[in-house]
Amino acid sequence: RSKMRKAFGARRTEERLGVSEALLKQARKSGQLNLSNRQLERVPENVWRLHEVGPRTAEASMDTKEADKWWEQVDLVKLLLASNRLSEIPAEIGRFGALQTLDVHDNQLRSISGEIGKLSELRRLNLSHNALEDLVDETGSLVALTSLFLQYNRLRGLGSILGRLGRLEELDASHNSLSCLPDAMDAMVHLRQLNVSHNTLTTLPRSMACLVAIRDLDLSHNQLDVFPPISGMNNIQRLNLQHNRLVKLYPPQTDCSSLKEVYLGSNRLSTVDSNWLRKFPALVFLDLSENKISK
Repeated sequence: RSKMRKAFGARRTEERLGVSEALLKQARKSGQLNLSNRQLERVPENVWRLHEVGPRTAEASMDTKEADKWWEQVDLVKLLLASNRLSEIPAEIGRFGALQTLDVHDNQLRSISGEIGKLSELRRLNLSHNALEDLVDETGSLVALTSLFLQYNRLRGLGSILGRLGRLEELDASHNSLSCLPDAMDAMVHLRQLNVSHNTLTTLPRSMACLVAIRDLDLSHNQLDVFPPISGMNNIQRLNLQHNRLVKLYPPQTDCSSLKEVYLGSNRLSTVDSNWLRKFPALVFLDLSENKISK
């Protein structure tokens, strides 16, 4: 119990007094700041003032021996805030316009400031394992984003943001409450991995056929009763449709010459047509377990 009191007291002290100056100096030199696993309920104020130049620093002579020379500082490019108790990403996040990686997974996030849209250099955003019910529209302004992790939240929709994230290469929105995907997926021409498993999807947008770079598509544990439109997915290698409501398999319009693995276990299939199989000349693994296949 005394250890818990000490940890709680240390967290309160850090939030009130701020992160140690030694850690901030290191961040100014390396461009990286790791504040994970500190039980923080909010980001200490002196973190947001990381690059503020005080009068004493600005007037320091060029031959000073101070270790933290302001002219040697670099922009913060990586901020790790994982495994804390944060409930929001405040507006101050917009001060770090050079950020390339922002990791806030395993917190208690319920809201994100629209100022996140100012992070024009952000490439990797991890918001997984939180309590988010929706995403602010400004998320769609993160035009440099290549990796977006949203799994294990309470998201009911993705709005129109995906249509503006044209450079996205991997998206994980599994374990949410998504009932549909946005129509504007045709802009995601660089997307290689898409995981929307463990949701409540009943239909898929036709624009999914435009995911020409997709290699790994996980649609398992949903409520789909129609095979997805994969004719335009020329690079797809793995397709997971386990635990859905598929009754019949309709052949795609064109051959899928790159598809190697198809998982169809735990559906409601009773037959597999040979014409369907011919559409996948490179197929090496087909899972049909837990169905009612008669022929």
